Amino acid sequence: MCPGLHPRDYAYCGLIAAHSFHGDWRRALQVRDRMRGARAALTVHAYNALLAACDRAQQYERALQMFGEMQKEGVQPSAMTNQVRCEQQSV
Repeated sequence: MCPGLHPRDYAYCGLIAAHSFHGDWRRALQVRDRMRGARAALTVHAYNALLAACDRAQQYERALQMFGEMQKEGVQPSAMTNQVRCEQQSV
């Protein structure tokens, strides 16, 4: 990152989505770690992107852990969050 540059939530979400579309869920999680290191808030949008990355890679246990993190941090799920969870539970 460039000094003084602070990416917004949607920039991080785009990066997570790019890794997700390439099937690289581990890199998507690294973006989450980078967000934490930058003290960027993990919003419902970031969590949804992470959940989708785990879902695409069939990392259902990891997705459940992610949902637990989301709840622990007080991030309210959206309709999309619940849709991903329903899809995972039907597998």
